Amino acid sequence: MSCLFDSVSKFTTNCSSSRLRSMVSDYLRSDPLYWDDLKFSDVFQMYSPDDVHFCTNINDYVVKMGLQSTWGGAIEIQAICNLFNISVRVHVLRNRGNVITFLPTAPQSSEPKHCIDISWNGFHFEPCCSSNPSIITS
Repeated sequence: MSCLFDSVSKFTTNCSSSRLRSMVSDYLRSDPLYWDDLKFSDVFQMYSPDDVHFCTNINDYVVKMGLQSTWGGAIEIQAICNLFNISVRVHVLRNRGNVITFLPTAPQSSEPKHCIDISWNGFHFEPCCSSNPSIITS
């Protein structure tokens, strides 16, 4: 499993980490507007051919993201925001607690319904404490 999906699933009702991964993969596969402003080569040029995340096109990336062994990152956090109309604050622990806030960007999105907080130490995501752990329903 991926620590990102494990962390976000802690804020859900009846949505396991693997189900969340499946929903995100389906979203990435089915929403062409999500990729409109991204140049695939710009996003993935940092990976070498022997890296698990190396892909030559979006379809390959989506297939790999569906695998339980593939870790998630910013692309998947943004997809989660769009899917559930929530914001996600990522507390970057190695940068003295800087916070990166992701907001829904889908055309149909309104003010985010909720905000969840997760931390990232440069290698691993963890859920932060929440007063309302079940804010995402699937």
